[in-house]
Amino acid sequence: MHGRPMCVGALVLALVLALAATAAAESTVGKQQRLRTEIGTRHLDHAKWAHGSDSPGDGNHRRLHALVGHDEDTTDTNYSYLAFYSRASLALNEPASSVTNLSFEFDENNHVGAGAPRISVELENGDVLYLAAFYCNHPTINPNWGRADFTAFTNNCAIWDSHGIEYPADGISTAWQVYLAAHPGVQVDQAFLVLDEEGKYNLDRVSLGADRMYISHFNRAKHCASEAAC
Repeated sequence: MHGRPMCVGALVLALVLALAATAAAESTVGKQQRLRTEIGTRHLDHAKWAHGSDSPGDGNHRRLHALVGHDEDTTDTNYSYLAFYSRASLALNEPASSVTNLSFEFDENNHVGAGAPRISVELENGDVLYLAAFYCNHPTINPNWGRADFTAFTNNCAIWDSHGIEYPADGISTAWQVYLAAHPGVQVDQAFLVLDEEGKYNLDRVSLGADRMYISHFNRAKHCASEAAC
């Protein structure tokens, strides 16, 4: 008679603690940090946070589900693509050496092409850096999900620039650090996530260098106090 209430109480406590941990991990963000979507062709391209298989890095069972449709006329200006950004990620305006947490996770069973999914980083000098999952595909504990972390991984990860030059991690330095060593003093203007190859995508744990990581909603995020935090 006395065992059951104690058991129920323990379960309730565990649930409360789990919810508290989730709340501490992410919080509602303001207009500056809200993740926004640019849609190429509205009847072809769609994106939403949805329940389903997600990154093993969090247990909320939510991922950013996206579909980029078939562009039937590549000669017009109605391109098929999706881009994700925050106002903060479009206004980084800081030395590249100060930028951290350029990373995301992705479902290996969906589209992972040479150019998408990727983070594009625009520099003050007009150059663009392409941070594509295809060139930084690291396994997670779930074989269906990979992680691309260009500011943390020191091997099997590479960045390409708009001149067609590759900057691979060298076993000691990350691909980001290798690029910075070749271009000291470079300034970052903005960063955004791009899906511009036809196909289905499932993404999670998206970080665009603006101190936030998106794991469940467009208007909620985890604060990234350091590189290790996200």
